[in-house]
Amino acid sequence: CKVCEAGSFSGVGEGGCTSCVGGKHLAISDEPADHDSVEDCVDCLAGQFSTERSGLCIVCEAGMHSGVSSPECFECPLGKFSNLNSADCTSCAPGSFSNTTRTPNKCRECRAGEYGTATGATSIDACSSCPAGKYSNSTGSSECVDCVLGKYNNFTGQMETSCLKCDQGFYNDEA
Repeated sequence: CKVCEAGSFSGVGEGGCTSCVGGKHLAISDEPADHDSVEDCVDCLAGQFSTERSGLCIVCEAGMHSGVSSPECFECPLGKFSNLNSADCTSCAPGSFSNTTRTPNKCRECRAGEYGTATGATSIDACSSCPAGKYSNSTGSSECVDCVLGKYNNFTGQMETSCLKCDQGFYNDEA
């Protein structure tokens, strides 16, 4: 008699081995007791998967996810991303977006001079130019900042360096 291969088991008196189902694995072992029951097939953890008759679980790539005992990994939808070995996808934070499925590691950020307020944005159209009198210096901003008192800017989509001092004889008391 032979011990079943990795990913399979056999009960008493059976003429062959039965495969563990996808989402479960059974490592190779020389011990018959490790391959004698369906209970020997172990669930893959969330963020991993296995196909039928597998001896190990495989980690989901970044941009993919899976639950416990999954026979495959699934793509993250638009507006979401995931890291390697993820159980779930994470929604893009305000100031960022994902316009593709299977986005790995992080969402794309709105450019400096722009901001975004939506969570889970799916398009660059979710990024808006900062209005005149306001700015954002960094990418991924969720809000714009007023030019300080005594400074102004007349254009949209600007950074702080575009806030200019009021000319002599003029003032700006709005912040």
